[in-house]
Amino acid sequence: VHSAIEEVTFSALLHRLEKGTGRKSKKPPAFAAKGQSIIAQLQVIGGAGAICVERFEDYPQLGRFTLRDQ
Repeated sequence: VHSAIEEVTFSALLHRLEKGTGRKSKKPPAFAAKGQSIIAQLQVIGGAGAICVERFEDYPQLGRFTLRDQ
């Protein structure tokens, strides 16, 4: 899938990634600010109920996505 539009909600914020080093934070962040990289669990609401996303380790070009607030 090249692009998909699905409604999601954050289940949990797991780690914040440091710029430059990419190290994970030990404690989960309370929030994520614009421009930060985070690791989070997302839950698909309605629609298909599932989205196929490739692992970044397997396919770096397909292992990223962007969330938009509309």
